[in-house]
Amino acid sequence: MIRIISNFELYHLGFMIHTERLELFPANETVLIAALTDTRMLASALGCQIEGRWSEFGRAPLEYALKKIKANAREGAWWTYFPIEVATNRLIGTCGYKGPPDDEGIVEIGYEVIPDRRRLGFGKEIAAALIRHAWSDPRVLKVLAHTLADTNPSSRILRSCGLHFVRALIDTEDGPIWQWEINRPGWSLRLSPAHLAFAQHVDGERSIRDIAERVALSGVLATTDRGELEAIGRELFEGLWRTDF
Repeated sequence: MIRIISNFELYHLGFMIHTERLELFPANETVLIAALTDTRMLASALGCQIEGRWSEFGRAPLEYALKKIKANAREGAWWTYFPIEVATNRLIGTCGYKGPPDDEGIVEIGYEVIPDRRRLGFGKEIAAALIRHAWSDPRVLKVLAHTLADTNPSSRILRSCGLHFVRALIDTEDGPIWQWEINRPGWSLRLSPAHLAFAQHVDGERSIRDIAERVALSGVLATTDRGELEAIGRELFEGLWRTDF
């Protein structure tokens, strides 16, 4: 018996992101409308279980993604995904990109995990999958992410995925935030403002801890957390070590 695969199925087979424990289900127009309408409709569209509140981001990101996909369905791989835990067939949050690569080859990722599935490694698994998926497009040269301006689980997850702190910003909605980035493997090293502030104090004699102390006292960066600054220093030297001159 020959089974005909629908365009709907082809769409999701092409963009689905698989990890060890998750399937990141890409949202097309139908799925986004379901998400904005009713939890039961979304569960039916995804073919999974949904228990309680599944997002803290609100409607705005979904509405924006729907608007963009309506305008250009081919960009479906660069917007919203729904992470489904394979073992339980349960939706555990939302994730995705904030649009296709820009003219500089930059994309931004975002994710959230429902409270009772946190601290189980799912955040890192999602972030790593989104980064890996981004590299599959040769246009992508850099992946960005943003966190609240604090050393927190999200910043630790991003650092564990290879992203480094770039700068502090003020967001109109979230207030103080930190920007993080990772360059495509093999791409030339570009020093961030945080790395440049650190490099100015390198003299071949001071330790990373000593330099972090000087940078903190200088006040040139928004963060004065010594641990955060020491991590920036380690990233700088590790990046220089890997770079071919």
